[in-house]
Amino acid sequence: MATTHLAVEIAVPDEELAERLAERLVATGAAAGTRTSSGPSHYRWEGTVERRVDWTVTAFTTRDRLDAVYDLVDDCHPDDLPGVTYRGVNAREEFRDWIERNTGPDVGESDVIDDLPRPIESDACESEVSESDETSE
Repeated sequence: MATTHLAVEIAVPDEELAERLAERLVATGAAAGTRTSSGPSHYRWEGTVERRVDWTVTAFTTRDRLDAVYDLVDDCHPDDLPGVTYRGVNAREEFRDWIERNTGPDVGESDVIDDLPRPIESDACESEVSESDETSE
């Protein structure tokens, strides 16, 4: 059985485009959510080794919405061959359900997407401060 939940990584040349693309992906229902990061990219293009800082937009979507992601990338990406890769998402059922509920042509800009999975409320997530640290302030 093919994985239906995907993390699509899209390399873009600058932060402003990464932000605009991330917002459009979510606003149009092509993706339930995105993450952006940056780092150096090295690649061969037309016989020359190139280096630049790329921004990566990771879009969480479903296989059914992959074409919508590609369409948005094609509409706004300046590169001749945008770097777009994807992989299956192996995650908790709640996260996969959230992806499904927040992708699709019926999810639009007027929808408030406020049902993101919430962090587990646990003491394990709290930072530990020893008594000696508290009294030395």
